[in-house]
Amino acid sequence: MLSKGAFSSAELSHLGKVHPFTRQLDVVFPSSDEFEKALSQLCTSYCRAQLSLSELHEFASNITGPGRRVNISIASVFLAVPNTTECNDTWCIDQRGVLTLCVSKTLYEQLGLVGRKMPFKGCPEQYVASAVTRAQEKAALLTWDNIWAQSGFGKWDVVYHGGISASGDGAAVHSSHSHVQVEPRIQRSVDVHVPIPALALVRENHLKDAEDAEETEEWQDRTSELYEWVGLACLGAQRLKANDRVDPYVGVYDAPSPSCIGSITHLCWKGLLDPVFTQSVIDTSIALLTNASAQNDTQTFIAITRHAYPQSPVSFIPPSGTTAEPGISIEVQKEVPLRVPRADSEDTSCLILTPFSDGELSKDDGIWVMAESVGQWDARWG
Repeated sequence: MLSKGAFSSAELSHLGKVHPFTRQLDVVFPSSDEFEKALSQLCTSYCRAQLSLSELHEFASNITGPGRRVNISIASVFLAVPNTTECNDTWCIDQRGVLTLCVSKTLYEQLGLVGRKMPFKGCPEQYVASAVTRAQEKAALLTWDNIWAQSGFGKWDVVYHGGISASGDGAAVHSSHSHVQVEPRIQRSVDVHVPIPALALVRENHLKDAEDAEETEEWQDRTSELYEWVGLACLGAQRLKANDRVDPYVGVYDAPSPSCIGSITHLCWKGLLDPVFTQSVIDTSIALLTNASAQNDTQTFIAITRHAYPQSPVSFIPPSGTTAEPGISIEVQKEVPLRVPRADSEDTSCLILTPFSDGELSKDDGIWVMAESVGQWDARWG
């Protein structure tokens, strides 16, 4: 799925909160001391603990309060997800305070909750469910804990964001929970082919209502080449090197056109990356590129690639549902696209930002294009 727009478009302002469970963020840009300094200072943290679901429920309830209202605009959002992809039965708590379960038919019938069967053909028979009241939620989780223990399993390995001590020292509220600080890994590559995406991306702006199908297809091909380059840059691929001399029978790669020889910087954050942090990376990137535009630097760009947790039953929350009241859980669930969580699930997006202005945009604006990809058994786009 491809989408595009200007920096001033509303879509960029809520990208962080519509993707609650990000496990990796990669940022690539032509090397710049200013860009690297600003982006490398962005850090976040999360906690990790061994908990039963009942213990997690009690812990989360104490943090988010009796009503469990959570405001995405503050830094104290609470998120939790299991730190394993080995279980077919899974769960998550998103920033709205909503606990979502995705379980087998057998477990679903034992928990006594009201939910919906996954509608996808060919997938295992699973149900997505949530409780209408806190009492039902607590009773269901206790039942699951007992079944889990009888099967010989221990407590869940849980990663969560939120619950940080009010003193601001970064310590976890509970002394037995480990606190993980997430800082970027920085990698620089020199003498590589660096594309000039502005000159490729802007072509679509002149197509108006896409009357020329041939030109539209050409623009899509150019955009695909940019995304291929970003993927190779995140991997540190040798193919991007200006002096690459690979055997053409082994592999052939041509950099997007136009391009130049230069240096690139790759920043990578890994862990439970909360929506506020993800949005801060996007906002900082826009601010840097807006400043570059003011200085007439139209050849720079920033590419941001996001990877979601495959084991989370919730991967995307429509903007209208990010502040939903979790009291009536079944209605809340209707706003969230169904998704079968599994180890090889995919939910990835790549956002390319460039300050280029073609005269239709204001001087302090720029353009962006985003490619999104989801895997099998995901109802986001029907």
